[in-house]
Amino acid sequence: MEQEQTFDLRAYLDGEFPGFSFGGGVLDQWTLGLKFDIGLEHLDRVVKIFEQAFGEASELILIGEDWLWDSDPDRWYSLFSLPGLIRSSSLPHLTIWQPVQVIDDDLFTITWAALSPSDLAAERLITQLLTRIMAALHL
Repeated sequence: MEQEQTFDLRAYLDGEFPGFSFGGGVLDQWTLGLKFDIGLEHLDRVVKIFEQAFGEASELILIGEDWLWDSDPDRWYSLFSLPGLIRSSSLPHLTIWQPVQVIDDDLFTITWAALSPSDLAAERLITQLLTRIMAALHL
């Protein structure tokens, strides 16, 4: 039986962005990607934009960044444990990496998976993101 190839985020970053390091909220400050300045009342528009941008892709790389300080299970879900996120009956192969941290208080874990756009419940993902943003802004 052939071993299924999985996306290697660390190798990709080392090859494309030598010296890149997670930490310091780098994913929150990332300048590339789709960013939405829109509220939950327009969720359907956001989902349509997402589906138009990524619907024809053969696969998506979904990256979760989980920090020690936001691990309150009553408020936050780790990305891949978010109920209803994956439409498929089986979870995708998850790769977990804990980068070397300079400061002990800055502990975080990076988890990623390659999946088909049709397996991702974009509306669930976007709702969770918008809810987190509004909570962080105390809206």
